[in-house]
Amino acid sequence: MRRNLLALCGVFALVIAAPTMISAQPLIMLLVGDKIASDDFVGGITGGINLTNVSNLEGASARLSWSFGASLHWRLSDQWHFAPEVFFKAPGGTNGLNGLWNAQPSIDTIIADRKEWLSTSYVAIPLLMKYRVGMFYVMAGPQIGYLVAATDNASGITKDGAAIVVEKSAFGRINRWDVGAVVGAEVLLVPDYGINSIRLGVRYYQGLVDVVTTDDISSTNSGVSVSIGVPIGGKK
Repeated sequence: MRRNLLALCGVFALVIAAPTMISAQPLIMLLVGDKIASDDFVGGITGGINLTNVSNLEGASARLSWSFGASLHWRLSDQWHFAPEVFFKAPGGTNGLNGLWNAQPSIDTIIADRKEWLSTSYVAIPLLMKYRVGMFYVMAGPQIGYLVAATDNASGITKDGAAIVVEKSAFGRINRWDVGAVVGAEVLLVPDYGINSIRLGVRYYQGLVDVVTTDDISSTNSGVSVSIGVPIGGKK
C-alpha cells in the first residue's frame, strides 16, 4: 500500500508541478501502470465523447468534443471504490452564439452565413467515489478544472465561395477555474475481472462557478459524456 501511495503522489505531483508536460502525462500510466498495480489498486486511461453547454447564454446549444485522461482506482471494499482521475483535455464551451465579433465589424464583410461558438478546454481532476452493484458502478464526486485554452470562433463562406474559420483568444473573459460535481454510472464488460475490467460509462457534470466573467449573468458549464476506461496492469 505504501508503494501505491507513493506512486499516486508522484503522478499527481507531475501533473500539478509541470503543466507544460500535459501532453506526455498519459505515458506515465503506460510506463508504470503494471508496476504499481495490485489486487486492490490499478491505473488506466480514460477517453470519452462529450456534449457541453454553457447556461444562460442567448442561443447556446450543445457542442460536441472529446476528452482524454488517466485514472487511478482503489478498491476500498467489495462495494466501495475510490477513483481519482486527471483529464488532460476536458472540453467545454457552446455552439449557437451571436455577437462574439461585434468589436470587429470587418468580419461581416469577409464571411456570410456566419456561425459562432465558444471553445474551452481544461485540465480537470474529478475525485469519484464508486459503489459497485453487480456488473455496474454508480459514482459521484467533486471536480476541479483549470482553463488551458479558450477561443471565440466563427465560420462562414467568403465572397469567393470558400469556407473559412477564424478565431480569437477568449482568455480575458473566461474564469480560469471551474468547480462542479459529477454523477454517473459504468458497466464492467468483464465483471469477473473486477477493477481490471474495461468499463463503459456515462456521466453528467454540472459546474458551480461563473464561466464568463465579463457578463452580469451567472453562466455555468455543464456536460454529458460517454466514456471508456481501460485499466493498465493488474492481476486477473
